[in-house]
Amino acid sequence: MSRPRNLGRTSPKEEAVGWNWREDREVLREVEAFFDPPRDEEDLFTEILQEAGLLWREGDSIRDFPLGALSKGRFKSLILASWWVNTEAKMEDYAFYEIKDALLRAASARAPEGITWGLGQDETGGEVLYFDLPRRGQISFHVFFEDEVRDNLPQYPYRWTGVRVYESNLCPVKAATARDALRDLRNGNHRGWTVGEVHSLFVRAGLDPALVYSPN
Repeated sequence: MSRPRNLGRTSPKEEAVGWNWREDREVLREVEAFFDPPRDEEDLFTEILQEAGLLWREGDSIRDFPLGALSKGRFKSLILASWWVNTEAKMEDYAFYEIKDALLRAASARAPEGITWGLGQDETGGEVLYFDLPRRGQISFHVFFEDEVRDNLPQYPYRWTGVRVYESNLCPVKAATARDALRDLRNGNHRGWTVGEVHSLFVRAGLDPALVYSPN
């Protein structure tokens, strides 16, 4: 069954009868989930492991983690592996935080031109390293770097989008979807977007999120 062409848009008829996207957003999400079911967490982990070239598996010794090989990998692989390792640290073993920090240091040293990234803060003032990964979304990590590392990092120009990895599944979206959301945000915001959600869509569409914060 194909997805309805106008799913997520308000038609003139719906506006006439008072369709309210703020109130009916949960219904919209249920309908979208029916046509495009979100991936299971384990499936997402597996995809990230494969893309990052991570051969380590649950049950292996922490000492066997392929840190050296990964630290020489592609920038995107370093970020995705860092996110997976950060999750493992929270659920399995705090020792993974050391691996996460090592991977993030390697990623920071080789961030390519055109990537929006840098050091920022969370709502409590804690230091966070943010990456706007094109076609994936914003990925962030709490960090505790030494001054000599911190002083060499750029400042991230935005804040946390509020969109968690499991909500976006790190999936790309069409540029038209992101631009349509921005138009709605600026013209009444009938669908109840937050600025962070639109920011996330722009990154996942491979667009510059600076447009979201532009007055025009």
